[in-house]
Amino acid sequence: MATLPCSTTKTLTLSSPSIFLEGNATSTPDLHTKLYPGAFSKTSPPQTSPPLSFSLLSQQSPLPHIPIDDFPHSKLIPKTRFIVDGFRNSGNYSISYFLSHFHSDHYAGLNPSWSRGLIFCSEITARLLIEVLKISPFFVVSLSLQEPVCIDECEVTLIDANHCPGAVQIVGKWHYYVLHLEKKNMGSLRRMLL
Repeated sequence: MATLPCSTTKTLTLSSPSIFLEGNATSTPDLHTKLYPGAFSKTSPPQTSPPLSFSLLSQQSPLPHIPIDDFPHSKLIPKTRFIVDGFRNSGNYSISYFLSHFHSDHYAGLNPSWSRGLIFCSEITARLLIEVLKISPFFVVSLSLQEPVCIDECEVTLIDANHCPGAVQIVGKWHYYVLHLEKKNMGSLRRMLL
């Protein structure tokens, strides 16, 4: 399998399985504190039993296939295991979730006992998830706007969606040619590309 070289040496590289296993296995937020100093309070991880995906990854077993026939295609970024605003459809087939913004129709399915995977989002949305919905900070990964990050061999950049505070569009590049933007109105992107 080809790996995606990040476009710059300054790009942060993250491994969802490593962060997810660390978040489920430890009682201190050391990893998150190293990655995002000051972004999280020191709390203990949730006291729920780990999901099956944790056991599979711990044993270095692959996750099950995503049930494509039953899964809403608008929630899945093609050729990845990334799920966008699809928390009601969460399962043991993914540990990488993105939240585009903090509106209830997008975060439906999240609650304080969430432990199914990492939630990648903007810094504002991350604070809202932790402070309002009481999601454990071990499962929330805030990303800065306009800064590419390699997540599981995909280069992801969040850009301001100009919708509400913290709302983002998700631009992803992988395997050198694919570009995906999570936004229903693509007119502004077309204008940017022309």
